[in-house]
Amino acid sequence: ALADLARQAGQAGADALAVSPVHAMFTARPDQYSPYSPSSRLFLNVLLADMRCWFTAHDIGQVLRRLHVAPSAVLALENAPLIDWPQASALRLQVLRGLYDDYIRPAPPAEMTDFVAAQGRKLHLHAVFETIHAQQVRRGPRGGNWRIWPTALRNPGNPEVARIAAERRNDVGFHLFLQWLAARSLDHAGAAARQAGMRIGLIADLAVGTDPTGSQCWSDQDDFLIGASVGAPPDPLGPLGQNWGLTTFSPGALRTHGYRAFIDTLRATLARQGGVRIDHVMGLERLWIIPEGASATDGAYLAFPRQDLMRLVALESARHGAIVIGEDLGTVSPGFRGYAARRAILGMNVLWFQRGADGAFLPPEKWGRNAVAMTTTHDLPTVAGWWQGTDIAWRRALRQLPRDTRADDVQAARA
Repeated sequence: ALADLARQAGQAGADALAVSPVHAMFTARPDQYSPYSPSSRLFLNVLLADMRCWFTAHDIGQVLRRLHVAPSAVLALENAPLIDWPQASALRLQVLRGLYDDYIRPAPPAEMTDFVAAQGRKLHLHAVFETIHAQQVRRGPRGGNWRIWPTALRNPGNPEVARIAAERRNDVGFHLFLQWLAARSLDHAGAAARQAGMRIGLIADLAVGTDPTGSQCWSDQDDFLIGASVGAPPDPLGPLGQNWGLTTFSPGALRTHGYRAFIDTLRATLARQGGVRIDHVMGLERLWIIPEGASATDGAYLAFPRQDLMRLVALESARHGAIVIGEDLGTVSPGFRGYAARRAILGMNVLWFQRGADGAFLPPEKWGRNAVAMTTTHDLPTVAGWWQGTDIAWRRALRQLPRDTRADDVQAARA
């Protein structure tokens, strides 16, 4: 679908196509599908893999028949007005496992074995995590958090982990296959964008953090602030503050390990892409850190080595020939945008916020030049929703308006 859209957009004259994050999720937890709460930012969401980038329609049809999956069931999920993630995920994984067992496991193609070898230990640990995670989730809802697994499974270096990996090698192999197929699919979509004449191509999205119960935190525990989450202080977008339920890199560990985890994450996101949008780019300078179990208002800013991180972003963007867009919305420290501009990190000009001191909208020629212009973002109302004030009605219903603020006054200001 992405390749098709890229071809159409390129033929219509578009130079870039930005997508939501495609980071790895949890195959055993299909109800957790927000792309901004990934298990790992080093790997890909396997549910987005295009089976036809390797298998023929005949191959897929054979597996569907063997599994007794009716074509009507597939069409019903495909044509539903909203994605039924649990049902669609279960069916896709069932078909993918059938393809793996029938066509890949007996004799893995050289392209796949080369991919697995190039990705090395980190990919192997991700596949092992997925295998153990599925096993633990089947035992109960608490099994989704590796921090309360049996002690022998909490550290990837433990002998019990190696024993399960050997015992369940077919399951581990299946997850390696899924990552290869997802990477091949993304390659295909990126090539389609370039072949359609796009000068930039696909722009990836780098989520601001990682789910602390996911594979990246389990694999590299020393690199993360496990036990704390990131968010935002109270601001006009979130008057009560925000807690995103994600964790992030430890600044001390970044320095100690030569920024290895940050560089690996950047390279994984920029691979095969023409650009990257860094979610909450202010995280390169500071992040609002909230202790586990506390509210967003109990957080504090933690400083990050901005100069080093921005230099690394610039270096990797140059190496990959990719542009960088930073989501610089919300509470931004003085001077941050200037530092970002010196490293050619673009900001974001959102239509609703481009106003003068009197509140009137500014003409485009007066907008900041070091930024990408857009009508809205994934955090904000749609154009129709903003125009009709639907977002104000929802804030009122959810009690998200600041104290002593009347919805009618906000609606009048909007009008």
